[in-house]
Amino acid sequence: MLPAAATGEAPPSFEPWWWRAAPPSAEADPPPPGRADVAIVGAGITGLVAAIELARAGRHVVVLDRDPAGLGASTRNAGYVGRSLKHGIGEIAERDGLERAVRVYRELREASEAVGETVERHAIDCHYRRQGRLLLATTPAMLDALRREYALRERHAGEVHTVLGRSEQRAELATDHYHGGVRIDDHAGLHPGLYHRGLLEAARRAGATVCGLEQPAM
Repeated sequence: MLPAAATGEAPPSFEPWWWRAAPPSAEADPPPPGRADVAIVGAGITGLVAAIELARAGRHVVVLDRDPAGLGASTRNAGYVGRSLKHGIGEIAERDGLERAVRVYRELREASEAVGETVERHAIDCHYRRQGRLLLATTPAMLDALRREYALRERHAGEVHTVLGRSEQRAELATDHYHGGVRIDDHAGLHPGLYHRGLLEAARRAGATVCGLEQPAM
């Protein structure tokens, strides 16, 4: 099959589904000010949350991004609000010691809870909901590993969970394909595009200036 450019056809659109409800603004941002108390590089979720807190504390804040705010990963992710890393608490403890592992996972818990608090504080309509998360095992060994890992998380980081056997998993998914798993009820989800847009509006209301240095084509 020839590429679209060779056939004269328009290339396919790869815009994220999330942008249907919250497309990046096509309006030009204001130019950056000559001076500021704090300059934040990156107008993603982290940069905007920092800008909100600093601006509310009375600082003159400018947020600088190469692209228009919200063009990158902050509006292109799956919207999970959880407390997991690629490396589990057991793996980190084995490598770096239990104290560091516990510190990392407690910080993850605080960050997860902060998302819900931010949504509520700024009244962001982004479909935030604690719908839970289900992790399923494809082998008995994987189920044993999940049990060990989440037992450590509950003991040391307050990660309350429920271990499901094969019979319990059927009530969740109506299948016997897996060997059971773990359910974490307080994990949440949200619409990342709407969440980012709400943060952007809150940052500007607080007095922060948000500037995309490469403006969109009009």
